[in-house]
Amino acid sequence: MLPIVIPEEIVNLFKYWQEGIKVGMTYQNELYFQFKTYNSDRRLEAYDEGYQLSEDGKQVCITVNTDGYTLWQNLRSLSSRTKVSEKIQHDSDEESMPFQWLIKRKTDIGYPKAFA
Repeated sequence: MLPIVIPEEIVNLFKYWQEGIKVGMTYQNELYFQFKTYNSDRRLEAYDEGYQLSEDGKQVCITVNTDGYTLWQNLRSLSSRTKVSEKIQHDSDEESMPFQWLIKRKTDIGYPKAFA
């Protein structure tokens, strides 16, 4: 499938945290993450990279504004071999769970086992 090309004015941009502040967007009830941005004089490069990603089975979108082009990749098209899923797997480990220290602390201070 060819990349969708749309004006940036009709999408909804948002920011999220993933090892730093990232930019995402929604379009037609789909979530996309910002893959790469291009200056206005690099239009063919943006289209070419978008086409290559779509040939690899990724659903991509290109937005156009006065400054240039932005290549977006649909979150659903990420494979299980990407860094995102590796990050999720890493976060599910016992040591990196954010509230694991709280659970351990409750047992250390003598809460009944039903609450630990």
